[in-house]
Amino acid sequence: MAKYIMRELPEQFGRGKRRHAPRLLVEGTVTLGELAERIARGTTFASTEIEGIVALLVDELSGSLADGYSVRIEGLGAFTAKLAYQRDIEPEECEGGRRNAASLRVSGIAFRPDKRLIGATAGACHLKRKKCPGYVSPSTGRDGRWEVAKAFLRSHGMMRVKEYQSLVSLSPTAARMELRAFAEEGRLERYGSRAQLIYLLPK
Repeated sequence: MAKYIMRELPEQFGRGKRRHAPRLLVEGTVTLGELAERIARGTTFASTEIEGIVALLVDELSGSLADGYSVRIEGLGAFTAKLAYQRDIEPEECEGGRRNAASLRVSGIAFRPDKRLIGATAGACHLKRKKCPGYVSPSTGRDGRWEVAKAFLRSHGMMRVKEYQSLVSLSPTAARMELRAFAEEGRLERYGSRAQLIYLLPK
């Protein structure tokens, strides 16, 4: 069952009123290996064969995107490559500039989900509201955010970056940096890395 919390929106969106929007809490990450094992249980394929097919699909997908195509997979969605300037290149200020292909790079992949994927997810999703210390305004200061983090940890035992981000209305980067700073100050202990990184109160 998926969990969600209510997050206070910035004031400009609320037009002077306190408004809140639901946000899904990410419980963790399901890997390709785990998906392959689930699929293999209902087929004659081995999980390693399924992983191999997906790897081939990724190769073909990246090749088609690199050639300038948009790739649409029925039931899943459409993929399109996004371009940006190289990190040390300044954007052109007018049309007909001198920038060439060497000044550009593929900066990401845009994904537009198929309606069937959205519908299937919505139909299978059963939501439950997660209890938390309360709403945190985007204007709340660092000390206020620390109090919210401390209260959450006392009731839940551990916290991930995604949870802190949702609780205090910070960007992923800002939430990660602030938790790291709290750990460096001795307020928190950190264990694991990347997707498995968790924070605890010191014993």
